[in-house]
Amino acid sequence: MKESKTIMSGVPRWLMSLVVIAAIAYLTLVPSPLPEPPMPLFDGADKVVHGLMFLVLAWCLNRDISRRRLLVAAVAAFALATAYGGLIEVLQGTMQLSRSADVLDFVADVAGAAIGAIISHLTKR
Repeated sequence: MKESKTIMSGVPRWLMSLVVIAAIAYLTLVPSPLPEPPMPLFDGADKVVHGLMFLVLAWCLNRDISRRRLLVAAVAAFALATAYGGLIEVLQGTMQLSRSADVLDFVADVAGAAIGAIISHLTKR
């Protein structure tokens, strides 16, 4: 049986993950990468953003590691995204670019990575 073409079939492996990794680096390491929102956000909005960024990263990594439904790929994607979240927090704490390391940001990164790896694993064909 012939496999059907999907939108993702034409994207080179690792391209999406690399783009997401670069975007996360920019958004988390550059001082004031985006303009201030016109109205104040709710408390913890930055944690939601961290969770979403790492959800997307783990999803992309899982898809790039294996196109098949393998639990080991989901675990590897979670581990890689979590390690990257830890690295970002360490860099924020040491680079002194008006950013600060935050344990709760890392917790949000881990939670997002876990959810992204699980969703990606469960939705693979």
